[in-house]
Amino acid sequence: MKKWLRGAGILIGVVATAYFAIFAYRTLTTHELRGFLTLPMTGAVALAAVAYASIIPTTSWAWRRLLSGVGVPSNIWLLNMILGVTQLAKYVPGNVGQYFGRSAMALQRGIPGRPLFATLALELALAAMASIFVGFVALITCGSGLAISIPQYGATVKWGGFGLIALFGVALAILYVQPGISRRLLGDGPLPPMRVLLYAFSAYALNYIIIGVALFVLAFAVFAPPAGTFPFYIAVFSLSWIAGFVIPGAPAGLGVREGVMAVLLAPMASDANALQIIIGFRLATTFGDLLAFAWGGSIYLGERRRLANGSDT
Repeated sequence: MKKWLRGAGILIGVVATAYFAIFAYRTLTTHELRGFLTLPMTGAVALAAVAYASIIPTTSWAWRRLLSGVGVPSNIWLLNMILGVTQLAKYVPGNVGQYFGRSAMALQRGIPGRPLFATLALELALAAMASIFVGFVALITCGSGLAISIPQYGATVKWGGFGLIALFGVALAILYVQPGISRRLLGDGPLPPMRVLLYAFSAYALNYIIIGVALFVLAFAVFAPPAGTFPFYIAVFSLSWIAGFVIPGAPAGLGVREGVMAVLLAPMASDANALQIIIGFRLATTFGDLLAFAWGGSIYLGERRRLANGSDT
């Protein structure tokens, strides 16, 4: 079993790295990048990359809470390593490569299968809920955000968004009031307490807020929008993220996310400015994923050194 997991992990890693290298090359060669050589734009891309990479420790913390909620103790550094090392696998088409990689590494390191898959399923549901919730709340708090971005269908979209959140909430509630359904889906282990779900939900929501603020910093470097519009950019990222995530076949949301961003940014930025923001954000997420991989890889190498030193003694 361990040999199979090790082989699967190596294969996923090689394929993901190859896809990432191709994607990075195309990104850097097909776009006009002279506009990013200014100091403000370079600094904004670097800051956004660091903000994007910060999702690894935040998500690791949430994952640890979910695992402890189902009775599985875990090491936060181990979870950081797994998430960081498998981050590049999301560039494999299908949007599931990182989850295969996470599963292989987690199983290989002793996290039981049923609790593992249960927490991954809960993470997907809570992250989707947080994306929709943060996106629509940010759009509404931006004053006339809905009216600006979706003038004809603002009310429909608003209530549709909250309807989706309610649907996710009802689905989670069913798991608690119908034990038979939860056992069939998640196994015989206990469900995490509701407070644990709220902790994880808050962590995922924080991810969207931080990256949305980073998107605003990029926009500020391009054309300096009013400071009070930063919730709008949080909404743009959150809603484009969920679109890129749920549509299958787009590696790392490539193309889908940019298209949704272009539509949402249109009322706030000219076509040229919107394009520069979108390209800058894609560069930032690419470098951010590389930072996350480096972070996870450094922990992995440290683990290997400790094991080697232990075997020597």
